Amino acid sequence: MAKTFLALQLSEQKIRYLFFEKKGKELALNRTGVSLFKVDTTLPGALAQFIKEIISQSNTKPSRIFLTINRQDTVIHQLNLPQTGQNDFEVILQGEIEKIPSLAEQNFEYVYQKYQFDRNKTKVIFAAVANDLIKYLLAEIQQTGIPCREIEVSPLNFVGLLSKDEFKDGVQSLIVLEDRFTYFVLFQDRKIRYFYTTNIGIENIFPAELKGRIDMPSYIGWTEEIKRVLKSNLLENKREVVSKIWLLCDQERAGSFDEHLRKDMKWNIEAINIEKLPNIKLGDLEACNSIYLLGCVPAVCFLNKINPQYSLAHFFKSSQFKRYVSQILSGAVVFAAIVSLVFGGIIYKYSQSKQNAIKKSIITEEKIRELESQSQELFKVRDEYIAIRSQLLAQATYVKLLNRLSWSEVLSVVSTELPEELSLKTFKVNESGIAVFTGEAFRMEAIAEMLRKVDTSSILEQGKFSYLTEQEVNKQKIFSFGIQANIKLSQDNE
Repeated sequence: MAKTFLALQLSEQKIRYLFFEKKGKELALNRTGVSLFKVDTTLPGALAQFIKEIISQSNTKPSRIFLTINRQDTVIHQLNLPQTGQNDFEVILQGEIEKIPSLAEQNFEYVYQKYQFDRNKTKVIFAAVANDLIKYLLAEIQQTGIPCREIEVSPLNFVGLLSKDEFKDGVQSLIVLEDRFTYFVLFQDRKIRYFYTTNIGIENIFPAELKGRIDMPSYIGWTEEIKRVLKSNLLENKREVVSKIWLLCDQERAGSFDEHLRKDMKWNIEAINIEKLPNIKLGDLEACNSIYLLGCVPAVCFLNKINPQYSLAHFFKSSQFKRYVSQILSGAVVFAAIVSLVFGGIIYKYSQSKQNAIKKSIITEEKIRELESQSQELFKVRDEYIAIRSQLLAQATYVKLLNRLSWSEVLSVVSTELPEELSLKTFKVNESGIAVFTGEAFRMEAIAEMLRKVDTSSILEQGKFSYLTEQEVNKQKIFSFGIQANIKLSQDNE
């Protein structure tokens, strides 16, 4: 009987699922589906029950489950960090992750890859997941009785599977249009060179109330961000042009969005399909919505024995080691009990010796408890030291990197570069060197001009929308916006 596999693809409000059948050295995709389901770690058993139901409806018994996570609380970031030793690098990276609000007070697992940026800087692309979320997901899957040993943080390992010749033509891009956010990836030779996230997703561009029509303010904001990222790549890489853009999105909702972008934006863009992945084909399905391809990644890696560049295998190794130690301890307890029963009669004859042994055992247990108490204190002191060291090192790094600009210089540049047709309501700069604009305009073009001026500003860089809304007052459209940008580093600190 052929082996079947189940892949689960988790987003904020949905679970997509895929059933595969192993046929020789290939996977046949026989069934896909999607259900509204919000993973809640405070509801034990809920996810396990959902998995059991979809397995029951499929009339199959999967031998393995693969898990893909593509949620906003699964953080994927890119950083440029100074060259340091490996130990200091780990401390700095953990400090950066702890600054992320969703992970600030939690234990987390993380994976990363480093790339040489220049002589003094290293580019780091990392993903971090709350430890409690992983433990909850695996505990729920364990209740089904089906093993799960692969967790994919989407879409970090997707480009590593694109092995066909058409993906070897220079620098290419992958756009993953998720429900509420978008991943923009630049890659070359199946390795990620640049990673960017924007909070505009398919639910913004194709809202349900418009029934398949495009929401123009969201669409314009989204395309402006993509154009800005493409322009930034040209400047950073000596005008190295992106030769092809691949689009991965929910085609049931977006339709032929790639054709619209080809006509409207004149981009060389194409929707990606299942044929681009190795050793996987359509089985009982006639076609496959490209959004499900993210869930195929861990199954394809498993079948082809591919070691993903971004792997959480260390989490499973740690868990297996703990289970192994637990089994040894359990065996030792059982063995001790058997020995006690066998020699119980002999020990009974020497009651005095038994009493002495009991006394020694009590003393030993007291010493063990005392040592355990002391160990807990030592671990607590160690953890406090590491936390203080991480905080001080992160603070020192930022103090060194932040540009010291006077308010008069900042306000002068903002006043000079502000478009005439645009009203600026607030302008703030926080301690991390991030400037935030909010304002209003009668025309979308004025806002786009503002974003372009941020890109060419003498003190700002990496501008992006934090929000963009439209309202009508006295039959006049008013666009409200928020733009976030970084204060440029001074020449001395670069």
